[in-house]
Amino acid sequence: MHNKKSLTLLIITVLFFAVTNLYAQQQSVIKPIDKSELEKIIQQREGKPLFVNLWATWCVPCREEFPALIKLKKKYAEQTDIIAISVDYPDEIESKIIPFLSSFKINFPVYVNSFEKQEDLINFLNESWFGSLPATFIYDEKGKQQFFINGKEEYEFFADKIETLLKR
Repeated sequence: MHNKKSLTLLIITVLFFAVTNLYAQQQSVIKPIDKSELEKIIQQREGKPLFVNLWATWCVPCREEFPALIKLKKKYAEQTDIIAISVDYPDEIESKIIPFLSSFKINFPVYVNSFEKQEDLINFLNESWFGSLPATFIYDEKGKQQFFINGKEEYEFFADKIETLLKR
């Protein structure tokens, strides 16, 4: 009987630390991003294109598009930087963003919008964007926006845009 209790306690302890470690990994991946930080990421390209996807946990097309982003990062990890920015509120990281992301093996940085106003983020990324989601902005290796994609797209569409930049 003593061995069963010890084994049960050991299993519970191991599971607790595994879940805590997963939570810590997800937490460390999700950081607030403001204009100065996003500007820095866009400008410091180091010769690689940048793929920026804006999404939200409540946006069904965004959720459907997320596996394509993971697949893109797997294929283009060495040639292209990929980031995602959630427009959920920063105080929803634990309640909404982490639970959503935990169903995926995220292989790229995820941020949460911390621009003071949504309009500031919209105008910073592209003045012709009305803020609909999902939205993707692809920058060349010099930090110049080359593609603005409004709405859900498939992996092949995104891969084609990345390939276009890589062939230049």
